[in-house]
Amino acid sequence: MMKKIALTSLFAVVAVSAANAATFNIGNPMYRPDRGDFYSELSFRTNSDLEQYQAGLEMGYGFYDWWSVSVKTAGSYDSSDEPRFGTKWNWDYVSAGLNYRWFDYGNEWKGDIYGAVAQNYNARDDMTVTYYNWTVGTRYGYVVDGWSLNAVAEAHNVSMDKEAWGMDAGLEGQVWLGKHLNIVGGATYGFKLNNYYIADDLFFANEYYDDNPINVKLGVNYNLCRNSYIGVYGAKNVRKGFNVAPVEFGAKIGIQF
Repeated sequence: MMKKIALTSLFAVVAVSAANAATFNIGNPMYRPDRGDFYSELSFRTNSDLEQYQAGLEMGYGFYDWWSVSVKTAGSYDSSDEPRFGTKWNWDYVSAGLNYRWFDYGNEWKGDIYGAVAQNYNARDDMTVTYYNWTVGTRYGYVVDGWSLNAVAEAHNVSMDKEAWGMDAGLEGQVWLGKHLNIVGGATYGFKLNNYYIADDLFFANEYYDDNPINVKLGVNYNLCRNSYIGVYGAKNVRKGFNVAPVEFGAKIGIQF
């Protein structure tokens, strides 16, 4: 099933790659679909231990000038001797989100408020829900031809037997190097909001807000046209140094219809 989805999205990207553009939408941290627009992003990630792998799919639709919805899902493979939940293959989660662009009057400044809820699963135990993950966040930034910069803040709640709150805050941005190439990146600082630990959404990273993680991400996008791109990136928690925690590597393919 994942192969069919991947091939379908890739063929769609190639089919529209002949178009030209001066600016790029999808792939920017402040991107959201306008009214009537639909987007799809395939993602793949692993880390420098090369034992855990995850493939994901995100789709979204702009159903009003200021509103958009999205759904996400992901599955993983763990080749280690002690895989998560005791199974090599797992369907990790399903998430649904809502975005409201509260500030965008045709100028460079834009602001979003968004929320999402996710169910996380254990495939070995008949798809038991291991926990729920609630997210509420906001982005506010400056977007022009050539570059963009925005602040981001997200509060996360993990609930099952116990309830935990954590928060991430930081900066994101993108710089265009030419007609097709741009650099995207950012850094966020995490801290807990109550006495329980809360795991980061990276299923293999073992990052906890008790450690006050500083997550840094840097990537390169190649835009096939205005509404499609292929990107690669690296990400790391640098709180304890660059040579301690594993480095995450990933790739994305995105298209807007």
